[in-house]
Amino acid sequence: MRGWSWLLLPMFALVAAGCDQVNREKAESHPQPPAIRLIRILGEVGLTGRTDAGGVQVYIPGTSYVSITGPRGRYDLRGIEPGDYSVMARADGFETVQLGTVAVPDQPTTSTIRLPRVVLKPVRAATATTATTQAFGRIEGDVLIAGGGDGDLSSCRVELAGTQYRTLAETDGRFLLWSIPAGSYTIRATLAGYPPTSSTVHVVAGRATASTLALRPVPIPSGTRRIAGFVEMRGEDGNLVTTDYSRVLVRIDGRPDKDTTVKADGTFAITGLAPGRYIVTASASGFGTSAPAEIDLTQAPEMTVELRITPSAPGAAATPQPTATIRGKAVKTGADNKDMSGITVSVAGTSIIATTDEEGNFSLSAVPIGSRRLVATATGYKDQRVGPYELAAGDTIEVDQINLDPLVVYPRVVSTDPESGARNLLLEREIPIAIRFNKKMDTDSIHRAISVNPPVDYRVFIGRELPATDFDLAYVMIYGVSKSAPARFRTQYRIDVSRDARDTEGYRMEKPYSMTIRLGGPAIIGTFPANRGTKPSGAPNDPVVIKFNAPIDPSSFNTRSLRFSPRITPDPQFQVDTDQESGWSRLLILSTLDPSTTYRVTLSAGVRTVNNIALDNTPYSFSFRTPDQVPYVPPAIPQRVR
Repeated sequence: MRGWSWLLLPMFALVAAGCDQVNREKAESHPQPPAIRLIRILGEVGLTGRTDAGGVQVYIPGTSYVSITGPRGRYDLRGIEPGDYSVMARADGFETVQLGTVAVPDQPTTSTIRLPRVVLKPVRAATATTATTQAFGRIEGDVLIAGGGDGDLSSCRVELAGTQYRTLAETDGRFLLWSIPAGSYTIRATLAGYPPTSSTVHVVAGRATASTLALRPVPIPSGTRRIAGFVEMRGEDGNLVTTDYSRVLVRIDGRPDKDTTVKADGTFAITGLAPGRYIVTASASGFGTSAPAEIDLTQAPEMTVELRITPSAPGAAATPQPTATIRGKAVKTGADNKDMSGITVSVAGTSIIATTDEEGNFSLSAVPIGSRRLVATATGYKDQRVGPYELAAGDTIEVDQINLDPLVVYPRVVSTDPESGARNLLLEREIPIAIRFNKKMDTDSIHRAISVNPPVDYRVFIGRELPATDFDLAYVMIYGVSKSAPARFRTQYRIDVSRDARDTEGYRMEKPYSMTIRLGGPAIIGTFPANRGTKPSGAPNDPVVIKFNAPIDPSSFNTRSLRFSPRITPDPQFQVDTDQESGWSRLLILSTLDPSTTYRVTLSAGVRTVNNIALDNTPYSFSFRTPDQVPYVPPAIPQRVR
């Protein structure tokens, strides 16, 4: 995963209001409520004793609003919702300070709030990291278009389902969610033209967690259309409500046969639509109906929509309508026990929902008259639709027993990192391939099911075998350094997962899975200090190191092939040594460097291996900073006791 210390641009938090990814040309008959105007917070910070104030993290605690300052210390927090906020700043080696408090009204009178300049002071040696800081982590990741597709991902929304944490990806798909409490979350990415995609992410306090989300276009059969999206439930205070999404119904006006319920993560999909224009709404018991969203599928095969519902206004007047009552029984087939409670039975196209008792009985009252269908759902069972039933005013009808069959979810591979087809991967000592399954897997079966071809030394890790693995996440570690069968340059490897892979319930994969990766050629694989890191000292006995994955010809190094900016005098000395285990080279650069200086090192394309092969990733540049110079204070000499 790429490092994030390079970020000098602010990460933009996406707010739900006014961000429905639907056709923006709304029909006049379905006007949308005015969007709340959002603001940006601007300012500047400094660092005591430094002219370069880059890399300071300016953030709002408990949210994903974050900005990383540039060299001048400027920050820019965008897309701020109404509310009261405390703006904080932190940098390694400096005290964390509050830059100010901001109150954003529902209808702000300005689009910009500027905070006064604040200078951060160095942290005292005795100051320890606070428990508050330790309780939070962050998520750094990428949104990709499956199959290697290109596109501007700056409008892709990334959020933690059921929370306030959300942001927009950068143009290339990179994103950062900041100040996330430790725990497990469902992270979701949505972009117009793609179905929402999600995965599980585990945030560890004080650490960065990597996450990759792949947007996969869904093949649309000729002559059909699809509407996908998700529903937000918000309370009277405007905050997200953690609730049972099974109570939510999404419907298309005039198409009761397309009424659908919402999945546990708030997403839904309506398929099999003919070309045309559709009006989509969402509703739930105790909540009002969402603003209607007009979807134009006359040309596009698919569109994504976000619907928001809020609590019904208390005491809202309603015109009495003729209604009827439906009673019946719903049961889970094949159940080991006799408890049939908890089955949800709803009237399609309405927010009328009932839950069964222990015997499976249910009663639906105040059902609008007309032709009505019922939808029965239960966790772990297939949805069942029955009807239609013709209802007249005042009717009370008994329906036949509704039987729900168990839903078997077979294990499958849902994502890999890198993605299948990735090319020019660095050949390193260890090349990790992460394979994510949709369920917890039997570890022994995974060890037997995974193979790599052509033959190469590798190991499979899953469960608690590595800190990064889990029971639904396996790592295939291909070894670039081995005495028997090391990985080779410019070679394509196929990783297979056979149907012998089983979940913890004993179900096998329905079909095998295969992926490929291709390694690149000789290259630079690391530096010391790391890019944008700090060198412990500027002394020549503490060299700058460039690491390679091949033996390098020492004669290809000279003062013209290596450049320092700013230039150093006298010219640096070079020394090439060889790792005895791998046979790979390291370049040691010996020089005297000035304190408190940021250096940029560039290695030209003239460097060659001992076989006269050029490196894949030259010219190569990295930067680092030398430590501040601390004046020497001699220790006090105690007076001689007489």
